[in-house]
Amino acid sequence: MLTVYYSCDKDDGIVKEVLNTEVATPVFKTLTYETADAIFNRLRTDVKITKYLKLPEGSTLQSKSTQDTLGLTIATDIIKQVTLGTYTSYTMKIVHQTDSTVFYNLTIEDKNGVSSMLVTKYTPTDYWLSNKGEAYQGGIQSKKVNKLTEFIDVEAPFDDDLLDGNNDYDVGAGPGGSAGTYSADYPTDCFGTVIISMEMITHLCQCVTPGHLPGGCNDCSNPGYYEYVPRYSCIDDGNYNPDVPDDSGGSIGGVSPPDPIDDTSIGVSIMPEECTERLPGDIDGDCKLSPYEMCMKSNNNYSQEICDCVADGNVIATCIFNDNCKKINEQNSGPEHMAKIAFLKTKFNAPTEVGFSYKANGIYVNLNNFTNGGHSLDIEITSDMLGFAHTHLNDKNIGNFNGDGIDDIEKRIRIFSPKDIRTFLQLLENAHNNNLATSDIYGTMVSSSGTYILKLDGDINNVLTQFTPSMSGQLASLAMKNKFKKYFNEYSNIEKAFLHFLKNEVGVSGIKLFEIKNNGTIKEKKLKQNGNVESNTCPD
Repeated sequence: MLTVYYSCDKDDGIVKEVLNTEVATPVFKTLTYETADAIFNRLRTDVKITKYLKLPEGSTLQSKSTQDTLGLTIATDIIKQVTLGTYTSYTMKIVHQTDSTVFYNLTIEDKNGVSSMLVTKYTPTDYWLSNKGEAYQGGIQSKKVNKLTEFIDVEAPFDDDLLDGNNDYDVGAGPGGSAGTYSADYPTDCFGTVIISMEMITHLCQCVTPGHLPGGCNDCSNPGYYEYVPRYSCIDDGNYNPDVPDDSGGSIGGVSPPDPIDDTSIGVSIMPEECTERLPGDIDGDCKLSPYEMCMKSNNNYSQEICDCVADGNVIATCIFNDNCKKINEQNSGPEHMAKIAFLKTKFNAPTEVGFSYKANGIYVNLNNFTNGGHSLDIEITSDMLGFAHTHLNDKNIGNFNGDGIDDIEKRIRIFSPKDIRTFLQLLENAHNNNLATSDIYGTMVSSSGTYILKLDGDINNVLTQFTPSMSGQLASLAMKNKFKKYFNEYSNIEKAFLHFLKNEVGVSGIKLFEIKNNGTIKEKKLKQNGNVESNTCPD
């Protein structure tokens, strides 16, 4: 009977799996060639595989062979050791140079003082190749091997003509076979091959709804974690039938099942991409970051919707744009929000600005604090605040201010001010510190020149590193206000003036400007390389 443990864990030491209360507990340990123990060194000599071993890069030991000289190479950067009672085995990856998704492992073992080895072939399904965090799915073949030969094709262990001696012991499903149905319970009635695959279970952090991936929360008491749980499947080899009498003519009671210690070979499956240390953000353990995994890295703080879009093969810029469009459209189609915006549009000639903030619990709160008794709102941020909307007023006739007999006009700039930008950036910082989704944060300005919204491109790191306390103070200063006005003297297009100011004076990348037309059309506004404004219309 062959028991194969499929490992996709990141064990730094010993990992124990308790099969059940009646079955002995196998002990796992990850080694390298340089840290392997005396039993490994004896076994590699006994089964004569030393010349096929390829040492890890940077090893201080001299490599015995390479793929170029002998064809067959056994990688030793990862060696999975299993012990169970007096049984010990070591599994290594067989280097496979073709583009095939099939992969191979070699296991050398000490079973009751006898040294032996076996080659295991894995033929995974397409589904498992895209979902390696789940229990292994696909065909498995294992072949007892008495002696390796110098062959080029790694498939050769499954061709008896290329193996020395009696190598006809074959266990497990064929290339097209299946590892069967997996269960959380160990199959104690299995007399054949038990496949044990480690499945990764993701427990999201519970500090915010929806929860983030582990590591995505800041100062969270329940930050989430990855759990690796065993899944079991049995492939019966047909060599034991409890319903058949024994040789003495006895009944079922005379039949003795295989002894789990004496008759079980144990190997730990090593994937082709498996490495000793998982990269930060490597969800499936293949030692590299896919576009989806790069998106999901906790320090990027992209939403699940954005990363799901990336997983579908889209570039992240398109996914961020579509996500922002979707959220703006959902917000604007809400009856209460529509009523609030419609009310603001009646207040362009009011003596002071009018506005409201929006809380995480869905409550709107009127804003009524004004800067130094003037007409401009001073927006106070609370820990549960997601956004704000406010008016910018029309130009105001202030009368014959200078005594020349001609009425003077107080010009108002009807787009976000430097202080509005500062408030939006402070809201993003607040969201990050309080585990609110930064993709939900917004700032809205409503005026007779149009309705505009500020959103983030999804990467909060730009704000955390570029929006410094010094920049925060500058955005509220009179000097910055005067700089701001100069851009609107230079450019007659308010969108162009604002975007150039944002680029040249603020310097926080990732702030996106959207315009909402009266007919509900949403357009992103950004600068082209020639400095003019480009409009990208959101999908319906």
